Amino acid sequence: MTDSPSTAAGPPRATGVLIAGMCPADAPLTEGQKEELQAKQVSMFLSNERYIRAHPELRHLISVFVQRALEDRPEDAVAYAGDFFTRDDLYALVKAEREAALTPDAIN
Repeated sequence: MTDSPSTAAGPPRATGVLIAGMCPADAPLTEGQKEELQAKQVSMFLSNERYIRAHPELRHLISVFVQRALEDRPEDAVAYAGDFFTRDDLYALVKAEREAALTPDAIN
């Protein structure tokens, strides 16, 4: 049985997987190393959260990406994401989408 996100201890799973991937699978950790790893996970999660909150434009960038991906339904989502986030006109695209979303016609 797995813990629900609201009752699970520590940072979200994705952060834990990222950091756990830095250690060899067959290397046992001491209790001190486990505590240090947990502290690093929490620190990384909090740092990421502060950054995202300090840059609200990221929420809109992700929103535009998800909207486009749902419309285009790419077969290779990873390649699609790579192409989307490296396009030369990304800033202009997101700015135009944001301005369009803020127009009175888009709100109604």
